[in-house]
Amino acid sequence: MLSQLHSQLDKWFLLTERSTDVKTEFIAGFVCFVANAYQLVLIPTIMNNNDLGLDQDIYLFAFCVSTAVSSSIVGLLSNLPLPAGVGIGCSTYFAYSLTLRESNYDEREVHKRQVYGSTICFVASGLMTLLAVAGVQWWLFRKIPFCVKDAMPVGLGLLLALEGFQQMKLVVNGDGMLKTGPITFSVVMGATGCVLTTFLHHHQFKSAVLVPMVLITLVGWAAGKDGFDVHGVHAPTPKFGDWLSMWNDFDHQYVSFEGFEIMSAVIPSVSLYLISLFDVGGITYAVASSAGLVVDKGTDKERLPGAYGVFIACGVGSMVAAVFGCSPVIALGESFAGVAVGGRTGLTAIVNAFFFALALPLAPLFSAVPDFASAPVLVLLGVDLLSLTKFLDLDDATKALPSFCTIALMPYLYSIDHAIIAGLVAYWLLALLGWAADTYEGCCGTGSKIRKDAPLLLGDEEKADIVIASAAEPPRDDDQRSTTSSHRAYVERTGIVVGYEEYYESRKGGYLVGGGPKKSSEESGAPADDSLGARN
Repeated sequence: MLSQLHSQLDKWFLLTERSTDVKTEFIAGFVCFVANAYQLVLIPTIMNNNDLGLDQDIYLFAFCVSTAVSSSIVGLLSNLPLPAGVGIGCSTYFAYSLTLRESNYDEREVHKRQVYGSTICFVASGLMTLLAVAGVQWWLFRKIPFCVKDAMPVGLGLLLALEGFQQMKLVVNGDGMLKTGPITFSVVMGATGCVLTTFLHHHQFKSAVLVPMVLITLVGWAAGKDGFDVHGVHAPTPKFGDWLSMWNDFDHQYVSFEGFEIMSAVIPSVSLYLISLFDVGGITYAVASSAGLVVDKGTDKERLPGAYGVFIACGVGSMVAAVFGCSPVIALGESFAGVAVGGRTGLTAIVNAFFFALALPLAPLFSAVPDFASAPVLVLLGVDLLSLTKFLDLDDATKALPSFCTIALMPYLYSIDHAIIAGLVAYWLLALLGWAADTYEGCCGTGSKIRKDAPLLLGDEEKADIVIASAAEPPRDDDQRSTTSSHRAYVERTGIVVGYEEYYESRKGGYLVGGGPKKSSEESGAPADDSLGARN
């Protein structure tokens, strides 16, 4: 019986093909859940907004249900190790802007403001689902240039690491800016967890994340108010006594089209859609890249099997969240934790969904995990994802600036979508300047020009079609990370379209690709030293 079940799971989730097994996927799903457990407290706190919203128990119920539903759909439709749940960015927008500044109701009319916000979220989520079924969202996201897409996981890693440092109180808010916090029990426990997790991870223990988290949680409970009451330690033990009252709060309707004005919902619906598009797309691509699931990565044939299912799951999950009073669902950035311990299939997302459903009756247990116990997971994710900078073309300033904006602004702005937009704006402005310089021959002293039928520089795929007439030497071996990345970087930097094999042979033979044997400086019109015919 068990062997038959294992065989069916292997067949459905491609466990053997992706070099994983049921045990690894179960551990990965549980680690994902624990890494996101802090949101059992954080999301209700944000949505409550100092009692300007509904009771926190209502938001907790909505968070758990919508996360369980959307994560299950991701696992079944996309087979990606990518749990989905209510996003912090969407929750902040919902609580502090949509239901307060953009509604016409007084602060004291809590229920009416909630209905207004939930109805708009429901409309935006329906639009998201329809476009996801049509494949529009992933098509739009694929148009993002590689220098921005490849920078997303690195920026997400830094953002998650910053969250981890804040959870262990090493980084605190003060005088309108972030600063170093005092050395406290929380900092010491968090730092200890980082060191212990790194050591176990280095020695390839599959429980490298789980064991330190459990140990530090137990130490925190022992040192807290309910234990030895160590000064400055905030780690209360689980309390189930007051939990039964929450089940009496779920008899309200939060989506209503009575008196709903379509025009008033256009701007907030578009805002929620854009936030979800960049958050879901960015996290999906970053997690899949980290797991090695992107097919033909870095080429014009690049694809991610099952990506459409993530957008559909987030759309459906957002509709469920709206009905129960919560903000839209996105892919969870902490999913990197599951990938880090070997999660490679949708079974990871389904196990995560199971534990979030289980969190409803056991929420006091999971929400009692101290922040400093889960913080090391987020910090170590930043360490792991930092290694992905090796795939960035940082030698080309026109690629490096968009990559840097995407990476640096995620933790600086505490926003995924704003950082991606900043990277895109930087890329398009530089591409526009490059197009203008190549169009008007000689304006920059390069002597280069482009074909009249060449498209505008809107993405790396389009740029591969542009041929620049000026000569350029192929880059040396020590200038590039590998032959493959060297070939791609050469095409992007010079604009000369050449096949991989021809490029590889030209590097060995010492002649110029795309134009036969290298011409003299008089024939080619290149500078006298002929060391670099591309732009200075």
